[in-house]
This record gives sequence, C-alpha cells and structure tokens, in this order.
Amino acid sequence: MDDTREPLSAKDLSAPAASCADRQTLTDASEAATAQDWVPIEYRQLSPGRFSGLMQSLELSNIALFHERHDQDVHKTGALPPGQCTVSLIDRGHSAARFSQFPIDGPDVLFFQTERHEFDIVIPRGRATIYAHLEQEELVRGLETLDKPLAERLAGSRGLQSLGPFGKAGLEQTMHALLGIAQDPGLGQGGADPRLLRRKLMDQILLAIVACRHPLAGNASELHARRRSFQIVRAAREFMEAQLDEGITPGMVDLCANTGVSERTLRYAFHDQLGRPPSAYLRLLRLNRIRADLLTATPSTSVSSVAIRWGFLHLGRFAQDYRRLFQETPSATLSHARRP
Repeated sequence: MDDTREPLSAKDLSAPAASCADRQTLTDASEAATAQDWVPIEYRQLSPGRFSGLMQSLELSNIALFHERHDQDVHKTGALPPGQCTVSLIDRGHSAARFSQFPIDGPDVLFFQTERHEFDIVIPRGRATIYAHLEQEELVRGLETLDKPLAERLAGSRGLQSLGPFGKAGLEQTMHALLGIAQDPGLGQGGADPRLLRRKLMDQILLAIVACRHPLAGNASELHARRRSFQIVRAAREFMEAQLDEGITPGMVDLCANTGVSERTLRYAFHDQLGRPPSAYLRLLRLNRIRADLLTATPSTSVSSVAIRWGFLHLGRFAQDYRRLFQETPSATLSHARRP
C-alpha cells in the first residue's frame, strides 16, 4: 500500500467515470433522510428557524460518500442494514454534538459503526458531517493486512466504536477531493478510472482507522454516566414514538414509569443528551410529525385535524409553536404541499 499513502487532491485527478454523484439543496430536514435511501433514518429539527442545507453524495461501486451541512440543530435516528458499516467524521467539534453515547467536542474523532447498529446522533447547526458506507466484511479483510488484532476487535464489536484522536487530514482531504471532482467534471479531461479512485479511498479509510488503534480515552465514571443517560433517553424516546403511533401523548408519569427512573433523573438525562427537558423534546417530536403530515397532505386535509391528531388541543398556541420552530405558519406549509 506504499503507493496509496498520499491523500488525493482535486488537481491530481479527473472526473470519475461510471460513478453516481448527486448534489441536493435541502429545504426541510426530512429531505436529508430521503437523500440517504440506503439506510432507514429519521430526522427531527430541534432548533427554531427556516431549514436549509446541502447534501452531496458519490457512489464508487459499493462504497458511497455522503457530505451534509445544515443551518439547524437536528436529531437523527435509525439503524444500519445488515452487512453495512460506516466510517464518520465531523468537521468541528461542539459541546452539543453527540454520536450515541459519545460527545463530539473535538474534531479529530473517527467513528466506526457496525452493521445493524441503532444510531442516535445530534448535530448542531453549521457543523458538517462526512461519512463512507461500505461492506463490513471488506473493511475487516483490509484491516487484517495492516493490523490483525485491531481487525479482530472491530469485527467482534457490536454497535459503535469511537476510535479517538487521529491524523484525519489525509482521509478528510481525499473525501472532499472526490466529492469536488464529482461535481466539477471540468477538473479533468481523461476521466479517472473509478476502480483507482475507489482503491485510494479504501486505503485512506484503512490507514485512518489504523492510526487510531485505541478507543477514545476518558474518565471512566464520566463515560459510564453518559452511557447511562443515553440509555435512559433512548428508552424514553422509543416509548414516546410508540405512544404517538397509537395516538397517545405520554405524560411525565408515563415516561418515568416506563423508564424506571425518577423525574429528576429523566430530566437530567435529557438535558445531558439533547439539551432540553423531556416535555420540550416530546413537543418537538409532535411538531415534526405534524410538518411531515402537512407536507404530504391530501386535498381534504386541514391544519386543525392534523394538529388535534398529534395532541395539540389549543390551536392558537400550536400555531405559535409551529411558526417559532419552522419560521412559517402551518397553513403555509399546507399550501406548499398542494402546489402542483
């Protein structure tokens, strides 16, 4: 692999032939989920304001790159398909950023996510994330050549590995170069062989993982506390979602009974993981569901019927909450959906 240690740069390569590239402007958080149709994922807007963002993607055989940036805080949940894994980066750390139980308060962290893992991610506004998804078996086979004990550890892991500080510059540069090349065919004339580009990308992924070697270090008691708060919030969120699916808006007593913790512990866990109390997060869940319904409404749909379905009985207050979060009235959202 000596010939692949140098990262790619846009000036060194021409546009990849036989690849699939896309660049999409986002006007709603749900559009980011639709753009990643390889994985079941749900987005929820957390911060107030009109949503805008950009999603870029590039497929090179069975490796795909995704680069995402948006101007609102979002909460993403989902699960990886069987056989697929991801390697993820964030451009800048932030105290509110989180990948499952791991805080992302620094930029030099690499996350390896295994097949079937149920992820839970919070990304603050203005931060960019970039990840590659690929076949897990192929990644492990490549790692065996470079570091067999590390390959065995990752192959045996279940869920998420935060691999800690590492020299991410080469991998990040290569990822951005490939995305830039895909969007600007004028950078080259001959058309680089996609197989070569794919190999370069895979080599940079492997070298970056090997450079990490060890999981993210930290205070053991602090990591244990964050893991527990993450588990509490995940259980509460899943209960909220299930109850809403049944047409029920759960109260604090229901949440505490289901999670088996006190109101104070539940409130602390939500502040630690999502930066807001459980009641505020539940309201955001309901508002995001209302927006999704309004954007896919039929001609007979009314704003009031949708609001009541999701437990908002005071329609005036609901309209204020909706406008504060999405910077438009519910009726404006409904009118957008009805335009041909």
